[in-house]
Amino acid sequence: MVAMNESRRRGDQDRDDVLSVVANGARNAISYVKERTRSATQEATRGASEVAHALFETAQDEAERFYERHKSRAASKVGRLGKAAKQTAHALHAVRADTAAEYLDAASERVAQTREYLQEQSLGGILEDAGRVVRRNRAVAAGGLFLMGFAAARFLKASSSRAEADAELDEDRSSKRASGEPAGRRQRQLGR
Repeated sequence: MVAMNESRRRGDQDRDDVLSVVANGARNAISYVKERTRSATQEATRGASEVAHALFETAQDEAERFYERHKSRAASKVGRLGKAAKQTAHALHAVRADTAAEYLDAASERVAQTREYLQEQSLGGILEDAGRVVRRNRAVAAGGLFLMGFAAARFLKASSSRAEADAELDEDRSSKRASGEPAGRRQRQLGR
């Protein structure tokens, strides 16, 4: 009986040893999986951050190249606006409307300064300056954005109305050609 009890104790001890080894192995496996998951998450986050940064830099570089290609044309258009303001101011001086002429003279000077600014600055410099102005004058910036949105909506509405009228006119012309009726009468009816 002593031998059986001894054998049972050894069996219980062996079983406890096996369970202990299995439990340690499971803990080690769980720790390994946690560490690998944490490492993979950090690597994925780092990779996504690098991709986002590369995309941002690419977009920024492309915008800068686009601006550099077209800035002389934009500055030229601004210059023509300043020239027109200066000519209008000169005409107003000639008819003794000096107050309005002085406002236009001041405006033409500001336009000339804007033209020089556009020619000298990079897109990044312009965006930095715009950011500073917006931070200092948030209400004015919000109002300006509202007005720009309103103007864009009006422009788009006018453009779509014009496109619809042109499409209607084209449709009338093609139906007139098919029927043999002169297209000029319908054009006069539309006021064109």
